[in-house]
Amino acid sequence: MYNNSKLGVIWLIGALFLASCGTPIAGPGGTIDFSGRTIQVAATTGYVADVVRNVGG
Repeated sequence: MYNNSKLGVIWLIGALFLASCGTPIAGPGGTIDFSGRTIQVAATTGYVADVVRNVGG
């Protein structure tokens, strides 16, 4: 039937599909304004944390 890697890819595609379902909260220009919110990110390594901190502010 399916081996584990193919089944994993199918689950991943399904999860991404379900995560993309929803109503977007977009402004008049079609972009989402996060300026009034604080976004919390959990990073697994210091490198990823530094990248998120530098990009996200």
